[in-house]
Formats: sequence, C-alpha cells, structure tokens
Amino acid sequence: MGSYEIGNYDFYGSGDVNQDGRITISDAAEIAKYVVNLRDYNMYMNVLGNNNVQIRDAAHIAKAVVNLVTLPPPLPFPFFKLDNINTTNNTAILKLNTTSIPDNVTSIGAFEIEFRNADLTNINIPSTLVSNNSYYLKGPQRFVYANTDGIDATTSGIFEFDITFDNNVGIELIENRTKLWDNSSNVNLIMI
Repeated sequence: MGSYEIGNYDFYGSGDVNQDGRITISDAAEIAKYVVNLRDYNMYMNVLGNNNVQIRDAAHIAKAVVNLVTLPPPLPFPFFKLDNINTTNNTAILKLNTTSIPDNVTSIGAFEIEFRNADLTNINIPSTLVSNNSYYLKGPQRFVYANTDGIDATTSGIFEFDITFDNNVGIELIENRTKLWDNSSNVNLIMI
C-alpha cells in the first residue's frame, strides 16, 4: 500500500491490480474500469502525458471517474452524515446513514464527500476498508473512496471514519455522491 501526492490530493492503494509485481497502464485501466464499470475502457491512457506510465496515472483516472460533478444533484437524503462534531478537539465521525440505503442495494462501490467551513487535516480509514482493491483520495475539502469488490452496505459500523479538521467553527458536508450496486450483480445501479 503506497501513498502518492496528486496535486491537492493524496492517493492510496496498491496500484498493482493484477498482482504481477509491476504497476503498469493495465493496472490503471483496471482501476478506472472497475470504478466506473466500463468494460471497454481505453487501456492506453497516459494521463500525465509522459512516457513513464505509473501509479500517478491510475490516480488521475480514478480521481476523474469518481469526481461526480457532472451527475444530477444528490437525492434529498444523503447516504453519509457527520456525527459527534467536537469543536473543542476539532474532531467528527463521517459515517454511512444506513437507513437511507434502498432495499435492493447490497454494496457500495465508490463515494465522494465534499466538506465546507474547514479543511480536513486527517481521516482515519478503518482497516476493514483497506485492501489491494481499495483506492482513496483525500484533499483539503474532499474525500473519495473506491473499492473494486464493493463493500457491504447493510452491515452497521463498516463505514465510519474518524476525521479531524483545522478550525474550531465546525465542519459541514456540502454534498456526497455514492455509487451503489444492486443485489443481482456488481452492475452499476444508481449514482447520486
């Protein structure tokens, strides 16, 4: 598991999707393909425009495909919420609002959270969400997580992230967008 700075983001993930010991453009394409569920994704993508295709390209692809700004506005009920906001210690818990998950959804493939009023200084990723198939980006006011296997959306407590922020005013969610998979297959059901 490596950490790579990508502009204002840090990218985390093994990068080596096919586990052949090398990080190549095929790995980058696989990350992008799984995140957006595109079976015919162009595997010859060199995002940085140089001849050294590496994990940074995969990070840019993953960042681009889960940066869901072109999608319709979120539904009225957010899938994520902030709990236990403490303006003395500048801490909070980002957690999945399980009561908002539709009945036919069993797993979450990716999500993006945007914050306001404060910058994130740290976000703790639970060990249950860290694997060779998980990738995440964190920036001052944004957090993106993707898992190519999907994570069970029905189990309480899996999606809980301890965060710290940089002021004593508090932190708010602007919006969050989530990729859900239905209970029949790992096919994209809805993105909000």
